[in-house]
Amino acid sequence: MLGIWWEERGELREAENWFRAADENGGHDLACLRLGVLCKRQRRLDEAEEWLRRTGVDEENYDSFNSVQELIVDTLKEIADLRTKPGNSADAERHARLPGLRAAAEADGAGPEDMFAYADALQELRRLPEAAEWYRRAGMREPASPSTTCSIGSAAPRART
Repeated sequence: MLGIWWEERGELREAENWFRAADENGGHDLACLRLGVLCKRQRRLDEAEEWLRRTGVDEENYDSFNSVQELIVDTLKEIADLRTKPGNSADAERHARLPGLRAAAEADGAGPEDMFAYADALQELRRLPEAAEWYRRAGMREPASPSTTCSIGSAAPRART
């Protein structure tokens, strides 16, 4: 599968596109598993669970001798564990702020500070391909004010002397 090839090279957005294409007509359990794992790693837990459940496999209904189905069940259990860990309430708050941050980043006249704020929120939620895209967009914009340049520059690591 091309999705695996792209994923191994770190091109997660491209990998996701190929996994989605592989399951376009449904019934491709391996593509759904790979999408579920990819989304889980990015803490897109609802989406991860949705992809895994599309296979028809669940904790009660699976063949323990089928390695793909066993991995699906294991991943569903990992998602359940992640949801119970502390910090998920903070993720819920960050997730609730996303629509407003995105609207600000996409607004006419939006500056890099708006795009960086949205990218930072995406990164905190481990939605890395989207965050990378917004960081790229923000880097292509001219700073709106000198304070933006200073705050961006101060975040960069400094060389030790």
